[in-house]
Amino acid sequence: MGKRPNGTAKPRTRVALVLKRSSYRIYVEDKKDQRVEALLASNDPTVRRLRASHDEHERTVEEVGEALVSLGASVVHVDPGTLLEARSYDLVVTVGGDGTLLAASHGVTDVPVLAINSSPSHSVGFFCGARSGEARAALRD
Repeated sequence: MGKRPNGTAKPRTRVALVLKRSSYRIYVEDKKDQRVEALLASNDPTVRRLRASHDEHERTVEEVGEALVSLGASVVHVDPGTLLEARSYDLVVTVGGDGTLLAASHGVTDVPVLAINSSPSHSVGFFCGARSGEARAALRD
């Protein structure tokens, strides 16, 4: 947190961080779905991209977290399944894709939103303003 010219501390930017829950996380880590685990173990083409997309998403989540810390933001993690009370924040950041952005947008009226496509190798992210690898610059701007 920096100082203003008059010596008082600048208020920290309050950020609501909405993170996608990847299909891998939902079906393998949370539900421990044996059918999906068996398909992954056999390298079935129907689930081949599941782990790669998850890993790319997790790297982006880490990148965004590090950028927010380095920029001195005050971050609150918001579950993507809950209605966001955006008035409490200066910025809403979604990390996922268009679906994550659209889900979070229902509670946002007067607060800027930055959507970061967390897995551009597997997702278009048409409505996203940044993508993996661009988080720090986009957040700083």
